[in-house]
Amino acid sequence: MVTCAGYTAARRRACRGAVLRARVAELEAQNEVMAAQVAARDTQLEAAQAKLAVLVEQIEELRRRLGKDSSTSSQPPSSDNPHKKSRGTGRCGPGLGASGQAAGHAVLNAQAIRAPR
Repeated sequence: MVTCAGYTAARRRACRGAVLRARVAELEAQNEVMAAQVAARDTQLEAAQAKLAVLVEQIEELRRRLGKDSSTSSQPPSSDNPHKKSRGTGRCGPGLGASGQAAGHAVLNAQAIRAPR
């Protein structure tokens, strides 16, 4: 840091002016570098947002395709996935478990039987 001490009042003002002009020039150069960095980041951000929009569209399309079967499209039943469980009521009817018990009925399993009372 340049000091302007020891000069006459007029020379001190001139010295301080020169120091301030040098500092302003330094800050302007730093500002230009930062502005270029911000512009580059803006470009990267726009590219990432565009890629994200494409990926979101692909996910939505895949979800639509995944939800289709013969009951929700014009495809024949033979085109359905044989391993996918149906969303229907099943053989036990709505609200019934696999064993035919009513919904909310207490289930006894091996762990419940072994527990001391």
